[in-house]
Order: sequence, then structure tokens, then C-alpha cells
Amino acid sequence: MRTLVLVATLVVCVPGLLAAQSPAASAEARSGERPDEARTTAAAIEAVVRADYTKAATLLKPLVDNWNGSVSEAAAFFLATLYENGLGVPQDLPRACALYTRVHSGNGPFARLAEPLARAQMTDRLNPEQTRECVMLANVGVNHGFAPARFSLDADRSVAIELSNKKQEVVATVSQQGE
Repeated sequence: MRTLVLVATLVVCVPGLLAAQSPAASAEARSGERPDEARTTAAAIEAVVRADYTKAATLLKPLVDNWNGSVSEAAAFFLATLYENGLGVPQDLPRACALYTRVHSGNGPFARLAEPLARAQMTDRLNPEQTRECVMLANVGVNHGFAPARFSLDADRSVAIELSNKKQEVVATVSQQGE
């Protein structure tokens, strides 16, 4: 609920601030976003104001997919609030936590807002397994695209490859005769 109030406040203020910035280069300089990212983020915020959360999530997701490159902090922050509250996307607290954590590691204006929200997720709302998932997703990306794989080497041997929340790494398990 506290996040929803924060988002409502930001939603009312941010579109005006983005519109008040004259050229697109000014938006890029102030937010660290490219001009097209700033426009997309503003459109997503406007969708939130209209309670079109599905459209907002659709607009924001591509802006946070590039985990290894620059990630739009504003987009990641707003998408985290959508995941936290289950608005336009299924509620996913570990994913929200990972996005807040990723934003907190930045140096933009949303970093200070994201830090207490990430901490609250980890200490108040997530169980230990979900907290490990949050940390893993914060490190590898919420849309990492990794798909666990299992294949047989022969009739008695198989290999399974998966991400491990517990070990925070990719784990390969070789089994022989079911062991």
C-alpha cells in the first residue's frame, strides 16, 4: 500500500517534469535515459495514471530487459511497483525486489526511493527462498531467458543444468542410474 501511495505521488509529478524538459537531449542528460526511453517511460506513467496497468507493463518491460547494458532506472522502478502490487502483471515479489535492488545500485533520483523498498521486501515480505531468488534475479536479470535443460547421455546417464537460488550460480548435475 505504501508503494502504491508513492507511485501515485510520482505519477502525478513525473509526467509534468518530463513534459517541462525542453529538448529530448535535456531529458537524456537529467535521467540517464535516451530520449526514446524517456518518452516511453512517460507514456507508461501516463498509462498508470489512466489505470491501464497492462499497457504500462508492456511499455516498461523492454526498457529493463537489457540487464548487461544501461537499464532505465525510472522504468525499472515503476515496473517493480507493478510487480509488487500485481497491477498489469502477476504479483511477483522476488522480481519486484530484484528490480528495486537494481535501481538502488544506480545513482539516479529513483535510487534513494528504491533502497528502502528493496530492504522492506527482503526483510518483511519474502521468505528465505524468495530472498535468494531476488538476489539471483538482481544479478542475472529479471528477464534472463535462461531455460533449465535436462538431457540423456545414454540409457543410464543424464545431465541437468539449472540456475540455483541457493548457490547463486548455474549448476550442472550429472546422474548415473538415477543417482
